[in-house]
This record gives sequence, C-alpha cells and structure tokens, in this order.
Amino acid sequence: MRLVKSVLTLLAISALFGGHALAAESRPNVLFIALDDLNDWIGCLGGHPQTRTPNLDRLAASGVLFRNAYTAAASCNPSRTVIFSGLPPKPDIESRSLAPLLRNPQAKWPHAALTQLDKPENYAISTQRWRYIHYAGDEEELYDLETDPHEWTNLATKPEHASKLAEMRLFAPKSIAPVHPSKA
Repeated sequence: MRLVKSVLTLLAISALFGGHALAAESRPNVLFIALDDLNDWIGCLGGHPQTRTPNLDRLAASGVLFRNAYTAAASCNPSRTVIFSGLPPKPDIESRSLAPLLRNPQAKWPHAALTQLDKPENYAISTQRWRYIHYAGDEEELYDLETDPHEWTNLATKPEHASKLAEMRLFAPKSIAPVHPSKA
C-alpha cells in the first residue's frame, strides 16, 4: 500500500510540474530591453569609446538583436510613455536633442531645462549657468552656478540680480497641468 501511495504521489507531482513545463515551453521567452538614453552606444551596436557594456553585449550575442530603431517621439520621455502606456504621443510637446551636449559637454547650450519638484507648482529651471527655483506661494530662489555650484547663496532678493530673475521667469511654464490622482 505504501508503494501505491508513493507512486500516486509521484505521478501527481510529475503531472503538476510536467504540465507547467509544457505550458511554459509553448510560450516564447522574451526579454525586452529599451536603450533610449544610451542611443546606439552599446558595444553590440557599434559602441562608443566611453561606453562599456559587456553584459548587454553577451546578452545580445545569445539572442535576437534588432538593429533598426523606431520611435514614436524624438525624445526620451515621450518615447518611453508611448512604449509603456500604448498611448499616442502628444504632438504639442516639443523638446531639444541633448546629442550636441553628449558630443561636446563644453558646447554652448542656450536652452533651459525644467524640472518639476514634489508638486506641479514647485519647479526648477536651469540654464548652463543659472538655476531658478519657484515654490507654491511665489517663493523663489536664484543661484549662479558658476560662482556658487553648491547653491549656498540665494540671489533672488538681491536687487543687482533682478534682471536675471526676470529673464529666468520667462522660461516658466505658462500653465501647470494638474497631477493625476494615483489609484490606490
């Protein structure tokens, strides 16, 4: 009787795990890696002298590597949004390519970068030399990154920097989109 129980237990276990193995074999084994910020700098795509990607190169060598790049938007965040949400890109959003700065970090960059902080009305605007921070309630900070790279001295209230403060405010968003409530 013990032998029968053992055989039945063994059959049940093998049926349980064997069925799982058959189901797993019928589905493709896919690992999707999107390298939008690395461009084509990984080794298996031709590489770049400053980029070392041995693990990605080995992974690419052991599978299928797609060498043609397609994107729904010409900058990182909109492209990622399309890929991961399935939503179409918004045609009214535009941005600048960072490729000139990647090629030459010392290149002049006349554009400002906008960073949203913890709330939509709290944001920072950075240029190559200046950083302006706006908080809800209209509190402001202004820093000269050339003379104060650690942002210790707030220049926003200094009269001699009033024109720079006004210039940085021009980069501010005209309207602030509300934060979408998260689903709990």
